[in-house]
Amino acid sequence: MALKHVIIGHRGFPAKYPENTIAGFLGAILHGAHGVELDVWLTQDEVPVVIHDRSTRRVAGVELDVKNATIEEIRRLYLGMGQGIPTLEDVYRAVPEGYRLYVEVKDIDAVHKVYEATVKHKRVSDVVFLSFIRDVLVEFRKLDPGLRLALNVASLEEAREALKLHRNIKLYSVNLPVVAPLVIGFNVFREYVREARELGLRVVVWDTEEYKYDYSLYGEIASLIDEAIVNDPVRIRNYLEIKP
Repeated sequence: MALKHVIIGHRGFPAKYPENTIAGFLGAILHGAHGVELDVWLTQDEVPVVIHDRSTRRVAGVELDVKNATIEEIRRLYLGMGQGIPTLEDVYRAVPEGYRLYVEVKDIDAVHKVYEATVKHKRVSDVVFLSFIRDVLVEFRKLDPGLRLALNVASLEEAREALKLHRNIKLYSVNLPVVAPLVIGFNVFREYVREARELGLRVVVWDTEEYKYDYSLYGEIASLIDEAIVNDPVRIRNYLEIKP
């Protein structure tokens, strides 16, 4: 089974390291990932920090609302394995240039600060700005016509809307859950991929909870997708016989 697309570590390498941490990002790359995906919120004092949830409880065991917390409060939290919640700038400093960085912006208030940090660290050519929030991508496009933008979608209706958005602001990719072919049917999925590629869009899938370590489904859709955002870069590479 040949997979021609790149492998991206989903929130780093959560199969081995705490998610969205420097250890996880570097671990993914050292184990063969071509890049990493990460999530960003803005703190009360306007620092972009890397965490998936708005609350810190799930990852740190302490309840803080990121948007109402200061960077000093965030820095005190411990995620295990010597890791804390990094800032976006921490990630840019740690991850070597040339690796793909999917920066998922969860908070529209973070757009300008995220863009500023990306430009400051000269990482624009490495980054794809990703979001479920269409207005986030529209704001990024206003800032820079050359940015690579990707829309996360969770339904066929949203996937159709992504094609319309692409015509308006030009997207790099449409990103779907790996279970999409099971939900909408493989024939519908194939037709959608064909239509997206005709428009110049890449098709990317990401691990969902029910399929986060079962990579058999990737084997069935390998020829239909361009990139995979996965929780275990080693396991998928071994399953699909991809050399590092």
